[in-house]
Amino acid sequence: MVGLRLDTTRSDLLQALAEGVTYEMRLNLALLDAAGLAVDSLRASGGGTRDRRLCQLKADALGRPLELLAEAGCLGMAAAGHATCVGAAVAEVANAWARVTAIVDPRPQHATAHTERFASYRELHRVMAAFARREAACPSC
Repeated sequence: MVGLRLDTTRSDLLQALAEGVTYEMRLNLALLDAAGLAVDSLRASGGGTRDRRLCQLKADALGRPLELLAEAGCLGMAAAGHATCVGAAVAEVANAWARVTAIVDPRPQHATAHTERFASYRELHRVMAAFARREAACPSC
């Protein structure tokens, strides 16, 4: 974490952690896109989907809708097993079984702030990666 001050609150720290995880997701999506593996939809399931503020943060920071699924638990494994048994494509079975319960749309008024913060995140990411490589090259330094 950077920018900690004496007046930094617990809430500030939690917000920073949530944004950091989300910006890492955005970075990974950009890397996948650059590799020719565009992700055309984002889905979320599990306990984290009950926190609508977190889901809204993800939609806003990623700049795309987030589909919330009914509790999916082991749905992927069940779909894979069923697809194997019946000779179907796993993705087709999973999509047929998944139930979208809500869609959280990004709020355009938050796009500029997240784009600026993400640019800072990428810059910090590059600096910290270089630092980690130097440290790994000389562990006794």
